[in-house]
Amino acid sequence: MVQRFSPLVVVACLAYVVIDLALTEDWTDRAIAPGTLVVMGVAALALTAGMRAADAPVRGLPQRLLLGSGAALVAAGLVPHAEVAALVGLPAAAALLVPRLAGQERWQAVARPVEWMTLVAGFGLLAMTYVALPGDRVMLGLVERLLLVAEAGLLAVLAAGLAQVAWPQMTRFLSIS
Repeated sequence: MVQRFSPLVVVACLAYVVIDLALTEDWTDRAIAPGTLVVMGVAALALTAGMRAADAPVRGLPQRLLLGSGAALVAAGLVPHAEVAALVGLPAAAALLVPRLAGQERWQAVARPVEWMTLVAGFGLLAMTYVALPGDRVMLGLVERLLLVAEAGLLAVLAAGLAQVAWPQMTRFLSIS
């Protein structure tokens, strides 16, 4: 029973922490600058579009999670209550992408780094949950920052993989023009 509902518990804990922070802290004194969230959100949306264009195995739930996470990051830059979907969506999408990337020859080189970054982001989610419940919100801002750094690293690894896959096509396109 616990295994069945454990993702819901993590999301509920994150929602509690983020909403509590949003309601108690002044808008100008947020742990993460709103502009950073917007830039990461736009990057996630552009990365999703680029991966679709490069025929990456993102169709289905991973694509929806990437798009939702990107939209939530953009929204979190404007409205602090949207951070929960952004914090959970990107690592979940990456976890679903790892076996798909490993199964395609063009994307195999990026599968292992994505897996490692997904593990780092997953540990960040666990740390956020711990800090929210028994940790009495000690170092919550630090844990939130580290989680966003891990998620930015995950976006960077996916972008590097996309560049590696798309580079031969880009050089052919540029030489024809």
